[in-house]
Amino acid sequence: MKITQFSFKNICSYGNKLQTFKFSEDPQLVLVQGKNGSGKSSISDALTVALYGKSSIRKTKEIPNRINKNAYTHVEFLTGSGDTIEIERGLEPNFSKLLINGTEHNLPDKRRVDDFIEEELTKIPFNVFSNTISLSVNDFKSFVKLSPHDKRQIIDKIFGLDIVNDMSRISKEEVRELKTQIQALDSTIINNEALLENSKDQLTNLKQDLSSAKETRIAELTVEISELTNVKDAHKLEYTGFASQIQSLEKAVSEARDQKSTIQFNIAEIQKKLDLYSKNKCPHCLSDLTDAAHLSIKDKLSNKKDEQSDLLPAAGLKIQEAMQILEEAKAAQSSARDRYYQIDGLLAPLKRELSELSTTDVTTQESGTEYINGVIQTIQNELTDLTSKRAGLQNQLSISQEMEDILSDNGMKRLLMSQIIPMLNKKILKTSKLLEFKFAFEFDLEFNPIITHLGMQISPDSLSAGEQKKMNLIVLLCILELLKLKHHKVNLLFLDEVFSSLDVESIYRVVDLLKTFAKKYNMTVFVISHDPLPEEFFDTKLMVENTDHFSDIKTL
Repeated sequence: MKITQFSFKNICSYGNKLQTFKFSEDPQLVLVQGKNGSGKSSISDALTVALYGKSSIRKTKEIPNRINKNAYTHVEFLTGSGDTIEIERGLEPNFSKLLINGTEHNLPDKRRVDDFIEEELTKIPFNVFSNTISLSVNDFKSFVKLSPHDKRQIIDKIFGLDIVNDMSRISKEEVRELKTQIQALDSTIINNEALLENSKDQLTNLKQDLSSAKETRIAELTVEISELTNVKDAHKLEYTGFASQIQSLEKAVSEARDQKSTIQFNIAEIQKKLDLYSKNKCPHCLSDLTDAAHLSIKDKLSNKKDEQSDLLPAAGLKIQEAMQILEEAKAAQSSARDRYYQIDGLLAPLKRELSELSTTDVTTQESGTEYINGVIQTIQNELTDLTSKRAGLQNQLSISQEMEDILSDNGMKRLLMSQIIPMLNKKILKTSKLLEFKFAFEFDLEFNPIITHLGMQISPDSLSAGEQKKMNLIVLLCILELLKLKHHKVNLLFLDEVFSSLDVESIYRVVDLLKTFAKKYNMTVFVISHDPLPEEFFDTKLMVENTDHFSDIKTL
């Protein structure tokens, strides 16, 4: 994918006239000249805004032209398959558009457009672009003087090591998350262990209380059963004592009934005899009852009957009295027997309770202990699960920590850097010879610059401004070569006033080297300078002028 066209207006000192650059397929070295303040640097700044929606040297609010506002950029890409991709941006008012083969695609969010450019088109993050592709003397940060972190960030992006960084970040987050989970589990385990101990103490206290209550109840039952047994025995004695009395009473009733029956029999017998005399005949001799002797016998029989009849009510009364006494005795016996069995009914559950208490461990049968035992079992099961889960998390943590170590700067990346840096140093050595840089220069594995001269290590700050500039350009060109190996889709390079402080001979050598670089990697290299440069080396020469308060670009 190549950038084929770039346009902008109302950027910084540029007015409403649309400034357009069309890039040919052929490599070229473009010289951009003009006075200080004419707007040369705004060209590279406008491209940065077009690609990333922001500037590396200005605040966003400073980008639109102060008079016209309505800043606008348009950049066009050509894909390997022949598709045309266009990105349009606006500031004041703000908007971002993505067009593919002239058709707008729905990426309403600026962030989405930015992501599309970085992830799909250039595949170069803003910080890498601003430190390699577009460099200005005003914001030039020497790669040499960048922090080790910033250097590694650029190299990571060039060689795709940012995926290792992403993996490392994910691994670190995973380690933090696992540690957090383990800490939470540890807290839960501690709480559960405390709860378990508390439940065990409760169970012990409850069992002690239950054992004490059991012993007290057994003593109470023993006393109560003993007392009721004594009462039962008394009722039994009373109940059995009525048996002989009832037997005597039944005999008396029988005798009274026999006596009454005897009287009734006598009366009946006398009546039979009287019936014989009722015919006025002697039942023995059948003589008429005319004489006094026979009449005397009849009278005697009548009197005897009367005597027996008089005895009959008394005999009946005696029977009634005997029967009454007998019934009362039987009722008393039945009452005593009922009381006996009633006490026996009261004794049965008490004896059963005593037996159960004596043969059963109530500390395991009582509902309270069953509940607490259930709680204890639940907590123990949870602790088993938590301990098992913690062991699993700890194993994951060990693996993640090992992976974190592997992905750290001292792990895999250091191993990769141990291969990348020698390659970079090799290019630095080659380029230093081409530019006749008299100092030996290389990076260590931490990207610290090691500069030696005549066998002695020296500080970068001890170099002259021209020597520092030349060293920075050497590093820049070497970084760019590495960048092109990875990000061959970027066909532009902006160098803004980076030749200041260089002597004429060095300028010639650098420009010649840039010419070679542009051809080698099929790039368009913009060299922005207000100083005289060897024009014969440049394929295109542009002049930036400031007229009527607005900058304008003309082709020479």
